[in-house]
Amino acid sequence: MTIAQPEVLLERRCAIAIITLSQPDRHNAFTQEMRESVAEMFAQLADEVAIRAVVITGAEGNFCAGADVSRVVQFEPGILPQRRAIHRRLRRRSAWSSSGNRCLEKAKTGRKP
Repeated sequence: MTIAQPEVLLERRCAIAIITLSQPDRHNAFTQEMRESVAEMFAQLADEVAIRAVVITGAEGNFCAGADVSRVVQFEPGILPQRRAIHRRLRRRSAWSSSGNRCLEKAKTGRKP
């Protein structure tokens, strides 16, 4: 029996949310399912006052190879407003505070806040 691993992981460290693209066998090529997962995570994080920054990274040394062309689907009508809503959330969350920067530095070095 094979257990499927999530393609996108969400971790919280201090005031930082870390979203990891986790499809290393395909160099983290981005699928529609991953896009939907990331959108759901951003919607969830938008309501979390404690989160000051979001870092998106890739598993096993690769960030993202781009779109997974083996699984390309046609965009549905209405996808553009959905993508614009995601971009608005990203812009709202893009302001960094000095406490968020300090927390990020601690997270990078592995020290506890």
